[in-house]
Amino acid sequence: MNNKNVFSSKEFDNWLDRDGLQPEEKKLIVDYLDKNKSTLEAGTASGRILFAMEKLGFTNLSGYDFISEYISAAKKKNTNSTINFSVQDATKLDFENELFCQIIYLQQIVSTIEEPEMRLTALKESYRILKKGGTAIFSFLSYESKKNDRVFKFISPVINFFRFFKSNKLSEQYIPWLKFTGKVNFKALFDIGPFNYWFRKQEIIELLESVGYKIEFYGYPQNILSNNSSTESTFRKCIEEVGHFYVVCKKVS
Repeated sequence: MNNKNVFSSKEFDNWLDRDGLQPEEKKLIVDYLDKNKSTLEAGTASGRILFAMEKLGFTNLSGYDFISEYISAAKKKNTNSTINFSVQDATKLDFENELFCQIIYLQQIVSTIEEPEMRLTALKESYRILKKGGTAIFSFLSYESKKNDRVFKFISPVINFFRFFKSNKLSEQYIPWLKFTGKVNFKALFDIGPFNYWFRKQEIIELLESVGYKIEFYGYPQNILSNNSSTESTFRKCIEEVGHFYVVCKKVS
């Protein structure tokens, strides 16, 4: 089973029923995006973020997902909506160069791509479809914060034992799903996938810059809500916050 299978089956209803914006998502969207410029969301699922943006007054919205059932559900949610939904793969987008002024890669979409070369391809594709001077907002699963999670500290040695026993050469940053729809996935203890990739902070920054992006802001939700871009000191204060790391970028060339 891979992550596409997970979202098509075990996690399908979980993502189908989600609604509204997280506080940090709302702040980034309101602070960095223009309501009147063309905006694309990657990995939209059933349109949670885009429908919320529409209520905030954003126009000219588009979204894609690689699960066709999600796109069908999104189109049925609000028949009066003008959002353009389509089925697309983040690693091979059927969009023209520099088509969008703003792009949103929230919901940790890049971290669900298991092959490293495909993660880079997805970022290159995001850069290709963004107009010069355009804004991109990303979120990633944070490995530094995951290492400080008490539950993960307890089960990580078990996963690593089975990884060593099976001669599995995956990086420690590949972590199997520990839960499905809130319930413990006991297979994860035996290092059985599917896996998500949890990025290190410096790795994220270097990867985005290698594609061509200029970093405008990065940090955890606490940084975002306090209007404090992550420095080394604030980064360490927020590192206990398990989960998501956000980056706002510009396309400068």
